[in-house]
Formats: sequence, C-alpha cells, structure tokens
Amino acid sequence: LSVAAETLIWPNQEGDDRSCSNALVYINEYCGEDDNPGCYEYIMRTCCAAVAEEEAQSCPDGYELSVAAETLIWPNQEGDDRSCSNALVYINEYCGEDDNPGCYEYIMRTCCAAVAEEEAQSCPDGYELSVAAET
Repeated sequence: LSVAAETLIWPNQEGDDRSCSNALVYINEYCGEDDNPGCYEYIMRTCCAAVAEEEAQSCPDGYELSVAAETLIWPNQEGDDRSCSNALVYINEYCGEDDNPGCYEYIMRTCCAAVAEEEAQSCPDGYELSVAAET
C-alpha cells in the first residue's frame, strides 16, 4: 500500500477520524486480539504488516537503528562480527543499562537513535505500519 499513515481505519464511518497511526491504541483499548478478534484482525489487515525477521527489533523500545543493520559494533576487534542488527540481544545479555552502563551507552551511541514522537509505535510488537509515512 502506498497511502499515508493517517489512513482512516474506518473510512466509511462518517466523522470517524481514527487513523492507522494510532492502531495500537485502539487495539489496546477496545480491539484486543482475545476480546474483539474481528476488530483486531480488521485493524491488523488495514494498518499493520508482520515485520520480516531481518527487520525485527534491534534497539530498545523508543529507539530505532541509526545506521545500517550490518554495521559492526566493535569494528576494531578482529574477528568480532557482532552487528547493530542484534544490538538489543547484546544489551539484554551483557550490556544492560544498569549492569553495564558504559557498554550500554556505547551500543546505543553506535547503533540506535531515539524515535521521534510522531514515529512512536503504532502497531503491536512484531508488526509495523503497512502504509507509508507519506503518500
């Protein structure tokens, strides 16, 4: 699809301005997968697409990759092929913000950038907007 993220979820409902940019809010409020599966499936079909495995979350919530996924985190370490695509794995395993702040900050500086507020999460984890940000 090549429509704006402001695509209306229910365009046939006159005056209903709920858009895909807030899909996760609507899913959490009244279109839960278990509570209202028809509504959930409709929103997911209209707004969200599964994230390909290679596009899975690489940075902590609220952050996104700021460099190519293949960027090496420690390029000066001979034979070290750890890349930014797995930054979150390394943070969770041994570079935690509290346990190892120097390592955490280095990975974040090297690989991740804060997500702008207007780009905040719109779909459940493992999904992304299936509509383009701009027309």
